[in-house]
Amino acid sequence: MTTGAPTSSYSTRPRRSGRRRFLPLGIAVWLVLEIWLLTVVAGAASGFTVFLLLLAAFVLGAAVIKRAGRRAFQNLNEALQRGGAPSSRRGGNGLMMLGGLLLMIPGLISDVVGLLLLIPPVQRAVGRYTE
Repeated sequence: MTTGAPTSSYSTRPRRSGRRRFLPLGIAVWLVLEIWLLTVVAGAASGFTVFLLLLAAFVLGAAVIKRAGRRAFQNLNEALQRGGAPSSRRGGNGLMMLGGLLLMIPGLISDVVGLLLLIPPVQRAVGRYTE
């Protein structure tokens, strides 16, 4: 049964964007670099030293996330008591939470990026970039 509409022999799928196409590759490269760097540091120092570094980064990341969450909740409470909207600083608590999350992820590269996100000038620069 035909409807008169031409049918194509191939299905037309929407094209994937460049970011969406290379994201899995980027994540795989990042994971390989993290594992490679952990093995290099473990070979130079010791496995126990790497374990202590990862544990300290995890604890620091948890503390940073807790502090940023409390600060965000406190800002929200103060804004609601004033009857206004919460102030939106550039980056602010969201970038601090992201830095804490990156510290909690096991790996030395993510730890360095997480520590960089805790520095206020870096937060301002990233905040300007993300707006």
